[in-house]
Amino acid sequence: MKAIILAAGYATRLYPLTLTVPKPLLLINKKPIIDYIMDEIVSVSEIDEVFVVSNHKFAPSFDEWAKNSSYNIDIKVVDDGTSDVETRLGAIGDILFTIEKENIDEEMVIIAGDNLFTFSLKECYNYYKEKDRDCVCVKQYQDKETLSQFGIALLGEDNKVLEIEEKPENPKSDMVVYAAYMYKKETVALFKKYLEEGNKPDAPGNFAQWLVAKKEVYAFTFEEECYDIGTPKSLKEVSEIMEKIENGKNKKIGFIGTGVMGRHMVGNLMKKGFSVSVYNRTKKSADEIVKEGAIWCDSIEECAKDKDVVITIVGYPKDVEEVYFGEKGILDSAKEGAYVIDMTTTSPKLSEKIYISAKQKSIKALDAPVSGGDTGAKNGTLAIMVGGDKTDFDKVKDVFDAMGTNVVYEGSAGCGQHVKMANQIAIAGAVCGVAEAVKYGQKMGLDIETMLSTISGGAAGSWQMNYNGPKMSQNDFSAGFYIKHFIKDMKIALDEAGDKSLELSVLADVCNKFVGLEEKGMGDLGTQAIIKAYEDNN
Repeated sequence: MKAIILAAGYATRLYPLTLTVPKPLLLINKKPIIDYIMDEIVSVSEIDEVFVVSNHKFAPSFDEWAKNSSYNIDIKVVDDGTSDVETRLGAIGDILFTIEKENIDEEMVIIAGDNLFTFSLKECYNYYKEKDRDCVCVKQYQDKETLSQFGIALLGEDNKVLEIEEKPENPKSDMVVYAAYMYKKETVALFKKYLEEGNKPDAPGNFAQWLVAKKEVYAFTFEEECYDIGTPKSLKEVSEIMEKIENGKNKKIGFIGTGVMGRHMVGNLMKKGFSVSVYNRTKKSADEIVKEGAIWCDSIEECAKDKDVVITIVGYPKDVEEVYFGEKGILDSAKEGAYVIDMTTTSPKLSEKIYISAKQKSIKALDAPVSGGDTGAKNGTLAIMVGGDKTDFDKVKDVFDAMGTNVVYEGSAGCGQHVKMANQIAIAGAVCGVAEAVKYGQKMGLDIETMLSTISGGAAGSWQMNYNGPKMSQNDFSAGFYIKHFIKDMKIALDEAGDKSLELSVLADVCNKFVGLEEKGMGDLGTQAIIKAYEDNN
């Protein structure tokens, strides 16, 4: 496979910076933009040669860069012979020029050389090989202004691309096409046909738009960031962002607990460049994430030792107590100045105990329970509620941002857990409300899918209705969040409320319903299985 980096533009929006330096060689956090792209290209071992297509003015600059680069891959600079904006060939013209000049007759990856992306090109390649079809890269955006500035892909079943439209006034979807494409060998010959038909030579997305009408094209979807560097201000802003990311990569993280939630959280930390070591009581549950690059540790001590950050997400308060205070536990093993973050939903009193004990050993402790279930953990969209010292929160905000999108500092030690208790109290009523609505609809002979679609658009709508309602109606009780863990949370909330002489009657009733299911052996089902309590009573 060959790679073409498109680098023949003049980046006039960045004048005067790009009068003497091509945009791909501008420095972002002391590193040329093109080096970030090369880092991803070399992660795909199947790529054996890289062509950097440049205009005549900047070809010598790229020659010098290639000569001094340390990448273990052949890099060739292709001079397209143009010397100003008026005579440029356009991106697609440059692709065809390179194909013909270098006699390329094999698979290609084509990447714009002037912007940054943080998704994994290797993952994109794996998807491309799995589909065995041409692929484009897309990311979902909600902002209408952003959508109108880029190519937009309309996707069908299994992410098949139905249509691509460049910079539409009225976008038909919210999927933006990023300038990274993987093409099959037989597609390479079509670039000449495209231009011979008189189509636009600019913007590589125009070729993809044309291609969709002729061949099957699929979309690799990603959630990581892409940065459009179009002004000196945005160059500075992106440089600051990348500096934070690169600094974050230097943080060594120990992660204890790779269950339903933890394994996805580890995956997202690694996607952001963190080095993550993991430990779990049962190694089997960590096998998948270890294959993806996590470092396995044989003990809590090994996982915590010499780490900058130690994260835990385990089952019950007794498990938290054990991993922090047990012999050779976290507080015995973590170095001075380390940050220990318990993301288990546990007792606020235990979080305060950890904070006080950690402080005595010059270790910084935060309680940071999460909400969002396995879906939020997988997508990196968790809500994270953090208690502890604000300065400590600020220092590890990048770690939280790798796992969640709604990261909030709630106050002193234990406050994160108290907010999570409030969250669980609200969920208790909501999940039972949905179960009662579904059971009512079934008894009345309604089409449950239609019913849920109707009422979810009004005042009754909720995450529980959208996510667990359909599962209830389909008898899908696989666990995104275990009943046994929800019972644990509700009992903690009831205990905390009892300490303040606060009666929570709805919560107590819901808890009793779930306990009844657990006593019948259903503790490992998902919380949507609460509908079974109504089945038993009707």
